[in-house]
Amino acid sequence: MNSTRLIILAVSVKRKNYCVAGKKWHQNQDEIWLRPVGNSLPDGNDALTSREIQYNSHRIPSTLDLVDIQFLRSANHSVQSENHLIDTAFKWEKKGTYPVEKLSEILDTPATLWFVNREGTNSKMGINDCFPTNLLNGQTNSLYLILINELTIHLTHEEDFYGNNRKRYRGSFNYNGVNYKLSITDPNIYSEYGQLQDGEYNYGKCYATISMAPLEDNGNCYKFLAALFKFKV
Repeated sequence: MNSTRLIILAVSVKRKNYCVAGKKWHQNQDEIWLRPVGNSLPDGNDALTSREIQYNSHRIPSTLDLVDIQFLRSANHSVQSENHLIDTAFKWEKKGTYPVEKLSEILDTPATLWFVNREGTNSKMGINDCFPTNLLNGQTNSLYLILINELTIHLTHEEDFYGNNRKRYRGSFNYNGVNYKLSITDPNIYSEYGQLQDGEYNYGKCYATISMAPLEDNGNCYKFLAALFKFKV
């Protein structure tokens, strides 16, 4: 079976496991989003374990890695059209690094980031960061790579569902005339800003991977800043 080469454009941690996404990349082919998923975890959790994604060197893939992955089939997710089940019989292989300055060549240009400026599109702390799942008629694209001209990172401490006081990371920006404030799931941002005090920090111009996923508990789909890449001229 032939492998598929991806430019890794997001690596997030999900319940101590991993969510990975990237664009298919081969010469003279269209860049198509794919989200590798697994089926080894209980309760329908399709996140990937560290063992499933690590290279022979035991290193975990990073954003902008060019990686060869073996897939079995479409995962047929109810909302996310890009999900594909990995073949765990094969190790992932790093084949190079995609230059950040070339991200402009593979940008997406949606008019909006899904549903905006209507009832149900704001969470308590966000702006246009969610929408009722029933607005969708089935599978749809759930990943975009966009250019943000000015991003502000917001650090706060909030109580989670279990009553624990946790640090939260959000990013606010304007895209095509619409304001957004989305949760950040990029672990690189956690490392860079984790020791800073609560407040607002200018991140500036950047590329961003935007991901959308349903939360089964409340019937909403949520939008996330899954990866951020500093803009380079």
